[in-house]
Amino acid sequence: MLKDAHAALPEDQRPPLVTRADYLNFNNIWREQCGIDAMAQKVLEFQKTNPGLICYDGVRNFSDAKTLQRNGSLIVALTCTFNERFERATLAKKERDSLDRDAFFEDERIEANSPDPLGLHIQKVMEIADLTINTSQPIENVIKDLRGALKTWGIRF
Repeated sequence: MLKDAHAALPEDQRPPLVTRADYLNFNNIWREQCGIDAMAQKVLEFQKTNPGLICYDGVRNFSDAKTLQRNGSLIVALTCTFNERFERATLAKKERDSLDRDAFFEDERIEANSPDPLGLHIQKVMEIADLTINTSQPIENVIKDLRGALKTWGIRF
């Protein structure tokens, strides 16, 4: 979604999005201009014209999470150990992820509890999640847990 907002800007006004810091800075600029819960508002706007089950991956801002929940959305937190997250990021080889263990840890620390309301608050979002699934288990179990929760919530997929 952030990439869509970035792409919507005139080309000469687009800052580069290469590093994690670039993404965080653009996130803050976009939220300052469009509102603290800008991502959630985009999701809700999309849902008006595309009814049905929508999976928005990566809710990291507390205001987005609260707006989505107030509008009937369910938040699912996926957890795993730091070592597993680091290994997955290393395998994905995304340019914006720090592949140095200490830098990756620092990125996670910053994104967990930003004091900036525009920033990222992963820990707070996970605390208000309607369901938490440990992704350290085999993928078959993750899928089973998610399907069970969806069934409990009366969601057909």
